[in-house]
Amino acid sequence: MMKNKNLILSGIFFFGLIIATFYLHTVYISWQSEILKLQTETKKFQAQEKILSNFSARNKNLDDFLNLSEENFLTVREFLPAESEQEKFTDAIYQSAAKNNISVTSLQVAEPVAVEVDKNISGKFFRQSVKVQFESKYIDLLNFLREVYDGERFTTLANVSVENGEEILNCEAEFFIYFAELND
Repeated sequence: MMKNKNLILSGIFFFGLIIATFYLHTVYISWQSEILKLQTETKKFQAQEKILSNFSARNKNLDDFLNLSEENFLTVREFLPAESEQEKFTDAIYQSAAKNNISVTSLQVAEPVAVEVDKNISGKFFRQSVKVQFESKYIDLLNFLREVYDGERFTTLANVSVENGEEILNCEAEFFIYFAELND
């Protein structure tokens, strides 16, 4: 009888050990990996938030580059395309949106506007507004804005507005792209 009792207790102990091991491998470890993943995302978010706030502090007036000296403006001019090439920029927006899980709901390109610069500088300079309305999560919004801003095209971010949705944000961003018609 004692052997049966010890056998039953051993069986219960090993069954409990199996359940504890199963719990550890399926539930606890997956929770821990999810917590680590969220901590990593939080750290990335904090780093991106710092970058965005530093960018915002440095560029209170995003048209400051128009007030550059002639020497600096000539340097900037080298990076400007000779025509609008808005299609390349809008393609880059759509590619970045797809990469960052952004749903573009509207994209509007305004007519180019001449920019006043020093009369001693040859050529005409133009700014063109591109407004994008889209839906995204906050972290995707930051990644998208950074990717468009850091893209191949000389771009400034004029405005960003964000409205809180149920699970996603409704956003609108206005970018300025620039080009120059040169009289060399």
